[in-house]
Amino acid sequence: MSGKKNVPVLATPTVSIYQHPDYVSGILQQLSDGALLTIHRHESGSESTRKKSGDVKGQAKGDGKARVPFFGEATAALDATATAALASNDVSTVKSTIEYTYSQASYLHRVRQVLEERSLLHQITSADDAAALSAGDIVEFEAKFSADKIPAILDMATPAIVRAIVQKQEMDKVTRVIDWTDFEDQQSKTSEARLRIDTQQELWVAVVDAIKSDFRSNDTLEYYGAIGDDGQVTVTAITICDRAHFLVEDHDRILDGRFRVLAKVTAGTAVDRPLLERNKLLDRIQPAAVDALVEEMKQGISKETAATKADGLPTVIQDLGIESRIKGPSFKVMPIAIYV
Repeated sequence: MSGKKNVPVLATPTVSIYQHPDYVSGILQQLSDGALLTIHRHESGSESTRKKSGDVKGQAKGDGKARVPFFGEATAALDATATAALASNDVSTVKSTIEYTYSQASYLHRVRQVLEERSLLHQITSADDAAALSAGDIVEFEAKFSADKIPAILDMATPAIVRAIVQKQEMDKVTRVIDWTDFEDQQSKTSEARLRIDTQQELWVAVVDAIKSDFRSNDTLEYYGAIGDDGQVTVTAITICDRAHFLVEDHDRILDGRFRVLAKVTAGTAVDRPLLERNKLLDRIQPAAVDALVEEMKQGISKETAATKADGLPTVIQDLGIESRIKGPSFKVMPIAIYV
């Protein structure tokens, strides 16, 4: 695969803002074919002996008689000196223990090192590198991230705006078929339109609420990683993160610069991938129908916003930027770690 390159991944130490410890530990255990080393202890000791010695002297004096040859019996003076040697040994023992603890940072370092050594790591820098990716591949890439636009878009779709859009659409339909020269026809078709508007408004408010509930998750966050140089996006990495594994409290820190990602691919490269395919409700609709729905919603909100602005009321929508698809090639990943 063209994505396999001999790129040095250990040139400088890394600082992680996101790391899934179970993924890192599990991969390392599989690569090492053994138990995960968490603590290593090294013990050393020495003994020393110090010897002390000294002399103790004693003296004794006395008189006695003894037979001395050729002199017969004579008196002799006794003077005896006794010397005793005393010795003692002092034994001292010194013992030291050094403990090494292996952290998640060291595991990540080793995982990246082994993956690179075994040519299991696909470096993604362009659309060509990503073209042959398939689910299960391990990739590393650097990207500039943007947040998921769907929650912000859905927040704009308030019940009031949804009702206004439905009313405008239904009234546009009615005005095209009413015979304005026939008063009874006007009254009849206008009444029918009001009835449809009431029904459609409640239906679409319920549909939008269901879509919001399906998209909004307290457990996951979705980011779009633009891969490319000099502002030219060649491929997008759809990165789905678990909130619990961010190492920083501010989850939007990932939007503050360019970050590297070590990840497992969950879906290979596709072109113009539908933006709403994660939604269980909208995924059942044909992509072309979703495109039309988003375009209609965009036009409806824009018209409503323009009308609101014309009435002198403040507006927060300047450029909606709503798109139903991710432009160009993209692939999906489950991040193992995100670092800089």
